[in-house]
Amino acid sequence: KNRRRLCDGGKEETSRGILKSGDPGGEHHERTHGAGTCCGGPPVMAVTVEWVTLLLLSLLDIQWTLCQPGALCPHTTFYHGCWIRRFPGLFLSFSGSQQRGARVLQRRPEPTAQLCSRQCCHQESCNVAVFYSGTSADNGDCHLVHCPEPESCLLHLQEHSVLYTVTAGE
Repeated sequence: KNRRRLCDGGKEETSRGILKSGDPGGEHHERTHGAGTCCGGPPVMAVTVEWVTLLLLSLLDIQWTLCQPGALCPHTTFYHGCWIRRFPGLFLSFSGSQQRGARVLQRRPEPTAQLCSRQCCHQESCNVAVFYSGTSADNGDCHLVHCPEPESCLLHLQEHSVLYTVTAGE
């Protein structure tokens, strides 16, 4: 049975971003999927249909994710009115995405991926933050991007990178 989960041990999120208790303590989730796992799957990076679906749902401003056994669920946090979903190992093809209508709003050095995602939250039109730490500098590269449609942002695998989707929330 498919359930809308944030993989946080029993909290279910409604379409408005309000958490409600679906399984106090998360006992059913741990019995069904195993303690310490997210939706029954190990933390393995692979671009699958589930990953792409989760990312597209995030960009469409849907405040829940469909977690199925074997799916890798994004880590989701709420910060200053923004839902921030983390997708490690994904990177944006900037030239291809810009040809499809995406705009790079700002490129800046940031010491951590988390700070990069929070900078996106502070810019109204930013809905994707991409952090790359593969440079030899102390800071990584933070790209703040606006993707007008989910299809406008082309993704690929990239070591040392983290992609975040950022949506307004309550």
